[in-house]
Amino acid sequence: MINKNKIINYTMLSKMSKSDKTMFYYLGLSLLLLIVLGVVFGVSSVKESYFSFDGAEYCLAKGVKEMQADWKMKKLWKNESELRSFVRGELESKCQSLSDVPFAKKASVESWGKKIARRAREEWMKNQKRVDKNLDRSNLL
Repeated sequence: MINKNKIINYTMLSKMSKSDKTMFYYLGLSLLLLIVLGVVFGVSSVKESYFSFDGAEYCLAKGVKEMQADWKMKKLWKNESELRSFVRGELESKCQSLSDVPFAKKASVESWGKKIARRAREEWMKNQKRVDKNLDRSNLL
């Protein structure tokens, strides 16, 4: 028969004070939290890097959406097929270079598509003003 008084518990936790045990507990929890956060952010980073998307199509879609959402251009966009074809042509030609960049980030591709659409719209408007001026001058002759 084993005497309970003679059994000495040599574990580390039994020798620690209550405040040391609490500190050890919180240290373990914070380490676990850091591991979980590392896994979550690591997975999202790898997902964005390796599971890329078609940048050219995304750029084109965001550029067209920018033109449709612009309240100043909404009526003009619906009525002017020349504007639609011009902007889409510009977007297709300039967004095509994004298909060569396999790991482009969505936010940068989206902003690039919107900028291309705005510049194409401005260029089309300038061309229209030039055409209108030329038509006015030809009517005077």
